[in-house]
Amino acid sequence: MPPKGFKQVYKAETALIGKLRLSSSKHQLESFSDSLVVYFTLDGIDTSLSRKKRLKILGLEFLDPNKNYLKTSSDTLKNPINHYSRELALKTFNADAAGTYDIPLTGAYRGKYQKCKVLFVHKENRADLCLHFFYNSDVSDKKLAKHINTLSKQIRFLD
Repeated sequence: MPPKGFKQVYKAETALIGKLRLSSSKHQLESFSDSLVVYFTLDGIDTSLSRKKRLKILGLEFLDPNKNYLKTSSDTLKNPINHYSRELALKTFNADAAGTYDIPLTGAYRGKYQKCKVLFVHKENRADLCLHFFYNSDVSDKKLAKHINTLSKQIRFLD
């Protein structure tokens, strides 16, 4: 069930974020009152023994799936990552890491959303969750923060 003020939408559109391409998703929410849509991605972390064996065969056993949880094609010098404190990530999401960052779009998402802010949440050995907030200039920083806060209250990893 979508949070108050949002409706669930099904749009088969691809979002282009630098070189990153978010394929069409059924996990989208659209705000009733603002020019804003939220695009969810959830990636499980495979820490199984078979994955570790495959990585070793490929000579990639040094890769730790918990160390590279943030996959962004954004220029982090121009758009710095705002990492939440470990305590805030734990209290808010029961997660190990969380934060936000802005990313430039190579084209307007759905032909009308020109800006994007990402909320990422990482739980070790569990999953990475990214909420891409696509919005327009008429959505103020205060309104955007309110939407992020509203949806943050709906997200929590279970023990």
